[in-house]
Amino acid sequence: MRETKNSIDEKVKQSQKILENILPANFVEQAKKSPYGFIQEHNQLCVLFSDLVSFTSFSSTITAAKLFNILNRHFSTFDNLAEQLKLEKVKTIGDAYFCIGFEERQGTERCVMMGHLMIKKINEMNIEHNENFRIRIGLAEGPSTLCVMGSLKITFDGFGKSVTEAQHMEETSEPNRVHVNQEIVDKTKAYFDFDEREDQTYLLANMKKEMEISEYISKIEKVSIEEPLTEAPVDTMETLEISFKQMPPMKQETIYHYF
Repeated sequence: MRETKNSIDEKVKQSQKILENILPANFVEQAKKSPYGFIQEHNQLCVLFSDLVSFTSFSSTITAAKLFNILNRHFSTFDNLAEQLKLEKVKTIGDAYFCIGFEERQGTERCVMMGHLMIKKINEMNIEHNENFRIRIGLAEGPSTLCVMGSLKITFDGFGKSVTEAQHMEETSEPNRVHVNQEIVDKTKAYFDFDEREDQTYLLANMKKEMEISEYISKIEKVSIEEPLTEAPVDTMETLEISFKQMPPMKQETIYHYF
């Protein structure tokens, strides 16, 4: 009996660890209570999308093993940056990387720093591995919906205005540049310089003063304390989750198209 209990406890710990790897901390407990998934709406999120330039055509010229090694190295590096900046990785899509920053954690300021450091890391890896990769990055902020979908195999995803705009900003960015709008410039111009484009959007030029992540976070958190948010983020997760509980059980063989 004791061995059985120990085995169950170990499986519970493993499940908890898997959830914590996939989901933001404030989603984990809700995911365990919601067998059919749930959604959480936010008035303000900052979204970052990145894409390796011409990588699709390049990938057709190399072996699957080499493709894996390159993407795994890049994504692991980006994951480490996101962890240090307290950003939430949503997912990767091919060679694209998708992460978010919550407004109450200075999400916009952290995402701009993320983009700046992603380009630096790409350049460093190019030198180390004799490669020539370039990356396009786009940022946008605004209302978005985050969701946990599925029951047997869960997926964390996001959609909405800022996600769509961030994808567009990435697609219209330039190699090794971070593409942003006026609102993001206004929030981060104390730390970064930007070049204005003809369409009244901006490309990150450089950091005014290079600093370690810990120093940067300390500065933006200090400003946040001195200038608190005028409007608290809206979290309607509980209300929306009730409607999901009323759904009939899903049949495994049925395919659902969410987007």
